[in-house]
Formats: sequence, structure tokens, C-alpha cells
Amino acid sequence: MERRKAVAALMVVAAVVGGITAAAVAAAPSLSLKASDIAKAILPGGFINPKAILPGAITTEHLADGAVTSAKILDDTIETGDIKDYTISVDDIGPDAINSTMIIDGQVQESDIAANAINDTQLKAGAIPIVINHSTAAVSVTGTDETQIFNASLTLNRSAYLVIQYTGNDSWVEANNKSIVNCSIVNETGAFFAAAYPNNVPFSDPWWVNITRSVTFVTDVITVNNPPLWLNISIRMKSNASGTVGVNGQALVVMALPA
Repeated sequence: MERRKAVAALMVVAAVVGGITAAAVAAAPSLSLKASDIAKAILPGGFINPKAILPGAITTEHLADGAVTSAKILDDTIETGDIKDYTISVDDIGPDAINSTMIIDGQVQESDIAANAINDTQLKAGAIPIVINHSTAAVSVTGTDETQIFNASLTLNRSAYLVIQYTGNDSWVEANNKSIVNCSIVNETGAFFAAAYPNNVPFSDPWWVNITRSVTFVTDVITVNNPPLWLNISIRMKSNASGTVGVNGQALVVMALPA
């Protein structure tokens, strides 16, 4: 049995060498191949010497299905120029084969993203900064000096527009007074940082009391040069006269939209 296997192996080698010989003669008809040349093509054990295989001697039709596997392909053997356009399809790419580290900055553009490709489940928590604050405590202000009555802090890691929704519940004023609200953006030192619009918003008066009112403030672009940037969103109230004004409950929502 072993002798038969050896004979069969030699026949295969002979067939391959015959192919090499034919290829060599075809490539250079004037060549005269000797037995010693053929002997050099066969290594001990019946293996074919790779150096004896001329370029182009082995073509695609000589390779059996599954003969070339990924384990037989050396690193960096296949380059971008070796891959024809549209040769690789989505089905050829395994799960997690491409990760964020492989995507060059700027390669994925808006036109590459299909409609509805990104939904809320794919956004990380905090992708759009938002803070919510609320209180049922009553607050009041006396006189025309503007005083902070509510606030929320926000940290930005990129430039953004702020959308600020303030609600005062059960607002009230003393006779002959009107309440006015503003919103200011201050930094960590307490210094004024940015304006919010509109300003000096009438909030309640003697004919418009004991109700819930809301005001939406917006800002121009808040530029973040050295993130993170800590900000305090300050809601401020004053009276138009010397009396007292206030609210019996408050809510504040601040959203930072990418600029």
C-alpha cells in the first residue's frame, strides 16, 4: 500500500514538472532542458522546488476550490491595488471586522449615511448634553434689582447653541408690580459669559397671576476653545417697582445642540 502511495505521489510530481517544463518551453522555445535541470526542480521527499516554478506557470485554473485559505496568505501580500472595484461585498465582511479605529477622519460623509440609519438607540448617553432641574419651593424677589431665583449647571465639550426652557408655577405679584425674568450664562468664576435671548421678559402682573408660565431662551454659539467648559445657567427675576414678586414652583431644561 505504501509503495502504491509513493508511486502515485511521483506521478503527481511528474505531472506538475511536466507542466513546468511545458511552461518553460513555451516561454523560451530555444531552451534545452536537461535531466539535471528537471532533477533540480524536485527536492528530497518529492517536493517541488518553488524556485523552479516560472512566473505565470501556475494560473487560477490550476488551483482547486478551497486550495488557498486565509492562513496561507502572508500579511501585506494583498494590497489595495490588487482588489478590483466591487469585488468585496457586504457579505464578505465579518461582524465587527471594521471598527472605528480603521475609519480615517472625514471618510464617512453625510451622503454615505442612509436616511434613518442612525436612531436614538445608537446615540450614547450624553451625546446631546441636557440638564433638567425642578423645585416646588417658593421664591420671591423684592425691588428692581435682578436676583437669581433658579439655576442649572452644564458642561460642554464642544461648541453649541443652548436652548433653555424655564417654567414658573403659580406666579404672583404684589399690587402695582410686575415680574420680569432674564437668563444669563456665567462661568465657573461667576463672571458673565454669554447672553440669552429674549431679555426682560414680562412674566406676571396683577391681572396675570396664579398661573403657570414658560419662557424659551436661546443663545448664540457658545464657543468651546479649551474643553471641558463649565457653565451656570442662571434664571433671574426682578420687579418693575419696589414691591415683591415670585413663583411657587419652577422647572428648568437646558439642551446643548451641536454648533
